[in-house]
Amino acid sequence: MIKYAEIDGYKNLGEIEMLSHLYQFIEKDKPEPMVILIHAYESETRIFKGYLYNSTKTYRSVPLEDTEKAIIEIYTGKAEQVDFDKFIVGTILEAGYIGFSKEGE
Repeated sequence: MIKYAEIDGYKNLGEIEMLSHLYQFIEKDKPEPMVILIHAYESETRIFKGYLYNSTKTYRSVPLEDTEKAIIEIYTGKAEQVDFDKFIVGTILEAGYIGFSKEGE
């Protein structure tokens, strides 16, 4: 189960909400931390890695490192990295973050 995963440089904050199947990791010791969000078990695993800016309602995606993806796939099976707007579709995050757009667009 992904809740037991350890990704180097990130703190595992666990499931966002009980039975949501959404898991969050936050970069350690950074003033502006990056996040890794994982939606697993309900369908094909989706991953978002990057920054979320609440003040501007924007996000910036960052490519997963091969080692990060490999660790996640140990726990979830095949996974796909997607932009935040695709990540939230069909999740409990959709209502709260629906207006977010990619930084610079």
